[in-house]
Formats: sequence, C-alpha cells, structure tokens
Amino acid sequence: MKRLLTILGGIFVALILIVGALVAFLAFRGSALDEESHAFADASIQGIAKDWDVGQLEARASPEFRSAANDADLQKLFGMFRKLGSLKQYKGSKGEATMSATTQQGASITAHYVANAEFEAGPASIELNLIKHQEAWEILGIRVNSKALLPAD
Repeated sequence: MKRLLTILGGIFVALILIVGALVAFLAFRGSALDEESHAFADASIQGIAKDWDVGQLEARASPEFRSAANDADLQKLFGMFRKLGSLKQYKGSKGEATMSATTQQGASITAHYVANAEFEAGPASIELNLIKHQEAWEILGIRVNSKALLPAD
C-alpha cells in the first residue's frame, strides 16, 4: 500500500509540473502573440485608412477574407469609407490574440483589435480581425464605424 501511494504521489507531482510548464509556456507565447498581432494591427490600420487604399488591404488579406469578398464589393465598401476623408490622427488600437483548438479546424491563432482614429469628416472606430497562418498575420475581417458614414437626414 505504501508503495502504491508513493507511485501515485510521484505521478501527481509529475502532472503538476507538466501543467505548470504548460501554463508558463502559454503565458509566454500569448504575450508574444499579443505584441506581434498588435504591431501588425496598428501598421495595417494606418496603411489602409491613410487614404483608404484597397491595395493595402488586399496585400494583408487572408485566404478566408479573399474567398468571402470580391473586388467589386471591396471597391464599393472602400468608396463608402473614403467619405471619411484622409486619416488625421491615429489613436492606437486595443485588443489581444487568442489561441484555440477545435475538432473541425484544429488549432488556430486569431486576434481582435479596435482602434480609434480621427478623419477629415469626423471620428471613427475600426475593428480588425486577424488570423495567423504559418508565421504571418493576415486580415480576416475589417469593420469601420462612424456617424460620418450615416446618410444625411
């Protein structure tokens, strides 16, 4: 009986060490993912919103984004965004990266950021969804919210 308890105790200690190492790895990895996704989000938003250049979005778009949006729709959407005018002041973004795993799609790393900016026509918030493929961050989706985009009364 004493030997069985010793073995079970050793297994329990080993499991605690493994879980601790996994938590430390995920915390370290998560922090690094937050830093790189945040830098990518800020550079992407400023590049895209500076003059509302569709090419800036297309250069950073993920395969998922490309399959969901055709060129005509993007041109129409950016035509609407251009009503905001040029970017006057970028106030930075806030958000984080997330690691997840599902049985259907396996492991994935995504990020969500919301940025505030001032344009010629007024303030706007820009939401950016990102996905990491291999070692590169790419844009999964973009949304721009501003009262300046609403139809005039």
